[in-house]
Amino acid sequence: MSTQNPAPAPAPAPAAEPAPAPAPAAAVEPKPATDDLTSKLAAEQKRAAELEQRLAAIEAERAQAAKEAEEKAAREAGKLDELYQGTKAERDALAAKLEQLEARETARLERLEAANAAAIEALPEAYRALVPAGLDAEAKAAQIATIKKTLAESPTFPAGTRGGTRPTSDLNVPPEVKAEAVRLAPKYPGLSQADIEKTLMQRQRRQAS
Repeated sequence: MSTQNPAPAPAPAPAAEPAPAPAPAAAVEPKPATDDLTSKLAAEQKRAAELEQRLAAIEAERAQAAKEAEEKAAREAGKLDELYQGTKAERDALAAKLEQLEARETARLERLEAANAAAIEALPEAYRALVPAGLDAEAKAAQIATIKKTLAESPTFPAGTRGGTRPTSDLNVPPEVKAEAVRLAPKYPGLSQADIEKTLMQRQRRQAS
């Protein structure tokens, strides 16, 4: 029986080399202060530029609004000018018409004054004082008409006038009594001219006795 020699033992593995140590990290150097100032300045410049843009936009809006307001005012002024011109034309037309009416009224009053003067002159002298000088033309004409109406209705109207011939029994009625009767006639519409004269004559007789 043969004897086998044992296999030789394997050679030991070589020892692993240790990993190289990491290189030391480079030290971070602090940024200089000028970099911070530069960044801050740039930020401020950016903000200033933005503000300038906003201000420019606001100014542009204001200028546009002012322009539109001016244009609107000009349009309204044109309308007002047209309205004024139209109103002025109406006023001028009314003024011309009023001037014509005033001229006609002045001419009418002048004619009425002349007619009043002629009518007063035609009244018996004792009755002329019944038309006060201070009356205007219309009131004077009304007073003259009242006197004429009273004299026309009186049965004692002086001879030669349209009232008829004065009765012989009334020849002794003084003119001042007849004038007073004319003045009192409107106050006593129920009495005739002759009745008022008779009453006045009776009063004079009683006072004289």
